[in-house]
Order: sequence, then structure tokens, then C-alpha cells
Amino acid sequence: MQAPCPGPSSSAITLATPTGDIKGSLLLPGGCGPFEVVLIHAGSGPTDRDGNAPGS
Repeated sequence: MQAPCPGPSSSAITLATPTGDIKGSLLLPGGCGPFEVVLIHAGSGPTDRDGNAPGS
């Protein structure tokens, strides 16, 4: 019997690079992969993960 495909999930991750670590969240849809990957990197300045900047 084949195992069922997992449901959606979210986990904190750290990508180690030669110039520093990139911390983020890995969000996976429910279902069996493989899945495409999207890396969203915010612009300059103090911006949170939702794209909000203080004072705007």
C-alpha cells in the first residue's frame, strides 16, 4: 500500500551561503511533489516577511 501524500506544511529554514545566512520559511502545498521553487527576496530597507515597512 502506498503512503498518502502529505498535507500543506510550513517550517523555518536557514540557507547557509559563503557570505552569510538567509533565514526564511519553507511553505509546501499539500500533495505529492515534485514542486517548483520560488525564492522571494525583499528589497532594501527594513521590510518584514509580509513586505511591510515601518512608517508606510
